[in-house]
Amino acid sequence: MSIQFRPWFKRIFLVFVFFQLSACATNFRQGLQNLENYNYPEALKFFEKDAQIGYRIPAIHAANLYIIDYQVPRNLEKSRYYLDMALKTDYGLYDQVYDYYIPLVKAYQLLADEQQTDKSEAFTMLNYEKYQDYSWALNVLGLCNLVGYGTELNLDKAKMYFDKAFENRINDHNNAFYAWWLSVYPDPAFRNPKRALSMLLDSFDEDELIDKPTFQDTLAAVYAGNGQFDKALETQQLAIALLNENIEKYAYMSVYQAGFESRLELYKQGKPWIYSYDDIKRCGYNSKRCLKVTPAPLSIESDNLGEILLIHLGPKSHIERTSPGMSDFH
Repeated sequence: MSIQFRPWFKRIFLVFVFFQLSACATNFRQGLQNLENYNYPEALKFFEKDAQIGYRIPAIHAANLYIIDYQVPRNLEKSRYYLDMALKTDYGLYDQVYDYYIPLVKAYQLLADEQQTDKSEAFTMLNYEKYQDYSWALNVLGLCNLVGYGTELNLDKAKMYFDKAFENRINDHNNAFYAWWLSVYPDPAFRNPKRALSMLLDSFDEDELIDKPTFQDTLAAVYAGNGQFDKALETQQLAIALLNENIEKYAYMSVYQAGFESRLELYKQGKPWIYSYDDIKRCGYNSKRCLKVTPAPLSIESDNLGEILLIHLGPKSHIERTSPGMSDFH
């Protein structure tokens, strides 16, 4: 009896395999299409589906999207999960090409790991010869030097890396990261909101960015940095509406909500979103999720005002300083 039904079983199995392969091909194509359209959360959804059934390249894409902190909030645990899955999966045809990205993902993971205080291995990988003109690696190096994360704060190096990333950008949407920091950084020696606005207006040629909440959030910060608060308000309200739509589909996007709403309140007061030096030191590497902290007002309940000022501001040599120096970061 089993011999009689074996051909039918074989046909059913072949049909099942065909549909599995077809579904995988469809998921991967849709993932790549959304990636091309800068819709990273939707791309991630399709890559995760294929990664879960054992495909190497989608798993590498998922590991990367979970760690670069662009549109999809950084999630070290999930990035490691998918990279480990990819490394344990057999190579398919042409899969070796994607090995180019594996050291990058590992470097980003090392930087994101708060338990790993020594970031030197990450910087070694980011400085590999093959990444010397790769805009994303250059932007990460620029950020680390800008906020003093894992290395000494160095504005000259930060600017060099960001400018090189800008020169080697694949498309104009890569401008948004640099534009954000040109608008919100505390040091006027680096901050340049006029240049940031020029960068982002160039990006408007790419229609796919118009409905992206993180892009609109950046644009609002740039408008505010240029004193255009009516445009900043309008744009930030749009960013929040888009974010709320995204949260319904991708719950993890809710981590951006506090920052979006805090910026809106500041623009209502006619103030730009500019980080303090303490903000940068505390959470600058987290970029969009780094919230400004408003200093608590001094409570003067003592007749000895000098003593209170000394407690809050430090010794005389520090009080006389008109602006924080780079040593304040270390």
